[in-house]
Amino acid sequence: MEEQEPLIRKKASRLRISDEHRRTWSPDSPNFAINSPTLSVINVNNWPDNQVINKVEEHGLRWKYDDYTTIDWIHDTIKDRIRQRKLKSLSGWKNKPQKLFDAAQAWLVLTIVGIVSGFTASLLDFTSALLETFRHGYCGSNIFSSKDLCCTGKVCSWVSWSDISADIPLLIYTFSGLLFALIAFGIASGGPYHQIQLNTIYNHGYLHLENPSSNYYYMYHAAGSGIPEVKTILGGFVIRGFLGLRTLIFKIFSLIFVIAAGLAMGVQGPLVHIACSIGNVTTRIFEKYKTNDAKRREIMSAACAAGVSVAFGAPIGGVLFSLEETSYYFPPKTMWRAFFCALIAAVTLKMINPLGTGKLVMFQVTYNADWNAIELVPFFLLGILGGLFGALFIHATTLIARLKQKIPKFTPLLQLIIIALVTSLVSFPFELTRQGNINFVTELFSDCVPGSKSSLCRYNNYSDLLIELLYSLLIKSSLMIITFGIRVPGGIFIPSMAVGASIGRIVGTLFQLLLNSLDSPLFGKTSITIIPGVYALVGAAGALSGVTRMTVSLAVIMFELTGALTYVLPLMTSIMAAKWVADAFGRDSIYDHLIHEKGYPYLNHKRNNFTRLTLAQDLMETNVDTLDTDSIYRVSDIQGKLSHLDMIHPSFDGGFPVVKSGYVLTGYISQTDLSHALGLVDVNMDYNQCIVFHNLAFHNSNSPAQTPLIQSANPICDLSQWVDKAPLTVSASASCELVIEMFVKLGIRTLLVIRDGVFVGIIHKKRLLSFIHKTQE
Repeated sequence: MEEQEPLIRKKASRLRISDEHRRTWSPDSPNFAINSPTLSVINVNNWPDNQVINKVEEHGLRWKYDDYTTIDWIHDTIKDRIRQRKLKSLSGWKNKPQKLFDAAQAWLVLTIVGIVSGFTASLLDFTSALLETFRHGYCGSNIFSSKDLCCTGKVCSWVSWSDISADIPLLIYTFSGLLFALIAFGIASGGPYHQIQLNTIYNHGYLHLENPSSNYYYMYHAAGSGIPEVKTILGGFVIRGFLGLRTLIFKIFSLIFVIAAGLAMGVQGPLVHIACSIGNVTTRIFEKYKTNDAKRREIMSAACAAGVSVAFGAPIGGVLFSLEETSYYFPPKTMWRAFFCALIAAVTLKMINPLGTGKLVMFQVTYNADWNAIELVPFFLLGILGGLFGALFIHATTLIARLKQKIPKFTPLLQLIIIALVTSLVSFPFELTRQGNINFVTELFSDCVPGSKSSLCRYNNYSDLLIELLYSLLIKSSLMIITFGIRVPGGIFIPSMAVGASIGRIVGTLFQLLLNSLDSPLFGKTSITIIPGVYALVGAAGALSGVTRMTVSLAVIMFELTGALTYVLPLMTSIMAAKWVADAFGRDSIYDHLIHEKGYPYLNHKRNNFTRLTLAQDLMETNVDTLDTDSIYRVSDIQGKLSHLDMIHPSFDGGFPVVKSGYVLTGYISQTDLSHALGLVDVNMDYNQCIVFHNLAFHNSNSPAQTPLIQSANPICDLSQWVDKAPLTVSASASCELVIEMFVKLGIRTLLVIRDGVFVGIIHKKRLLSFIHKTQE
């Protein structure tokens, strides 16, 4: 039996001839060209512009991409080149404004995205901080001020709930945490979603449902971090609604209450999704990007940089994050645009100053001593511990997710209630853990200097301090694992940093205690100054690298969000060690792991995707249904072929090779395009209407046909305009490495296999991914 692959299938079956596809056509209409007394051919040059979406020379007409299909990067790139060529052919001063506007569209879109991203991040920071403040008390002089802003100088009007009654703080802290979590859950559940079926088996190119009546799950677009889906979308996959306006609104407001509830989730990952959604919505205003999915993804790649920029106050790190982690296609011009978008977003956030601190840096740290070379040993150790935690986190969350699926009564709502209550109850005992995630990490990064307000600097002995740190590590790591995957928006950046910072602070404190207890020329008390906050900083970077497998972008983000440029080398040491150790247990980051678990057709272009010598003929699907240029089809015949293809490719990303006598390949048409074209020519649901793919427009009295005319008593509709007459092909004896490189480098979704010019099979992207996964496992 073939191994099961989690390939996506939508539950609802799409109607082949929908109302929006039907148009009234007749032989007397100007949209028909009569070439002979018995032949009627649609003249596509007279079709409405909203029907001819993608007319690209010999690559055929294209209808918009269907949901849960992959885009054709080559077709969209050629389409944009043709548009640019036509634009450049315009001469005269009257056309210069049009050319200037076309060149300025990208910068205008990026400016809008950057400004809106900055405003959105400000809204999130202000409202979530205000709601979180109410969990601890309120400011008597200004109810909209946080505790830090309320107590300035000698004047402090902060009123804690403990000042009113000793029994109130725990009750309010727990009740408010549960209330905010339930509100966030309600908003996320009320947003857009897809109903998905995962349990399918890919067997020789055919999908067979194990149990069509079960194994469905709902993918709520506003839940989770969104980065796995963003990576998949930027890789060419289409998930309608995931980057839409409704998803954007629901995710913003749900995220506010998630942060206020104090759950072990961060805002940084969702901000990438939010910024990418802003980019997608903005591009709809401009026709240049609205009708070209590949161009739109360039803008969304730049928008990801803006998301990281406002999340961490790290514009340069945002550009590198987009390049290293999320983007699939990242040309040099996109890097410059990403830099510009991140800059605009950071400037907007700085000008608004939602928290009133006047700082763009999230964790401003200042250390009075430099690090010593001997400290590279514990720094490297922190990287190892961070890598181990990253591997443990990925395996533990996978196990817990499978356990949840086996317990039907453990509903998402019940999960949230239990996790919210447990989070509040176990976090309340210590002042350190009672704080929000960002304040928690700030405390761990801080240095104990005279005048420090950190609760960690109040201990007179190491034992009490280590007890609190160990307790913090235990609950933060446990809560991060069990909270991951619940139906609310949230990321893993800050929770991972919280765990790593706890590990680092513990190691730094132990190392400080060790050196203080030794008395030797090498380890004297005055030879090395140990700052536990530095170890917390290095440990946070190691844990985050172990979970996400980020390297260069993470190093830049860390010194941008802390301002600790002096400690770049320790950060790099910890990050590399964490990645090496985590990769030893599995090369997938948490995002790649989720992509695989959800069955998204994402072909990772940053690694070797194959381990066994295989030829293209071993991967291809054989016995593929084709369309013959010398045949006459009725509408019912094409409908039957499409219905059969739906069983093979239920996500509507299949198609038909177009051949002539002897199975010589002449073109390819996707099932989406054929379905739409069939809907245009299907007059009054006449299933006897004749369809050909013979390019009858060339058969007229002035241009004799090279092949005999097809004779028929009924009018014939020619759909050859929708056929890609230059499909990509590969020899049946080509190596699998060449096939993979073509899919990766060219971004194609189908590859036709030929032998001596004769069509013998086809390779789909999802089939290739299934084969790679089975081989690697």
